[in-house]
Amino acid sequence: MKSSMEKIFNLLKNKDVPITNLKKFSFFIVGVVIISLILIFNPLFSKLGPIIIAIFFIFSISLIWIMAGYVVFKSLLTASIGLTFIIFIGQSYCAPNVVHSANDSLKIIIGFGFLYVVINFLQNLYKELFGDKNLKEELKNMGIIAILKKANKNKHSWSTLIIYALFISLFIWQIYRVINPIFNSLCIY
Repeated sequence: MKSSMEKIFNLLKNKDVPITNLKKFSFFIVGVVIISLILIFNPLFSKLGPIIIAIFFIFSISLIWIMAGYVVFKSLLTASIGLTFIIFIGQSYCAPNVVHSANDSLKIIIGFGFLYVVINFLQNLYKELFGDKNLKEELKNMGIIAILKKANKNKHSWSTLIIYALFISLFIWQIYRVINPIFNSLCIY
């Protein structure tokens, strides 16, 4: 056993792996082995182990979900003022006691207004994700993507970024599902 560990360490040293990384790696392996043995041979932990791992996984995913929701809703906040105004104009025009004589004009106003809202939302979303270099606060200057990278020792965790992007897409899809019936119920469509 000892000779095989020496062979592994010699192989890694020959590959120019720093000794500090070897120490971290060996502590990690020893920790995994100890925790695995405790989980295997203790009946209480063998039942609780999967539950603890599931709770940790759910907590991690929930944290990413909350971060994605924060970014989407902060970006939507400024765009929602224009969106609310567009919906108000459209619903006021479609009221029963209003003569509907300018349907084309309302379509153009709603089209340009919606285009403005989408561009404003995307600009704010970009600033939240990648940072706004004009701000002095470090966290707002960096953006969420850079914060995630910094938390991961200046490396992108692609699995985290993919999950994060999926949650952002989920929030945008849910917002679309709420707004789409409002626009479809306007009298000009």
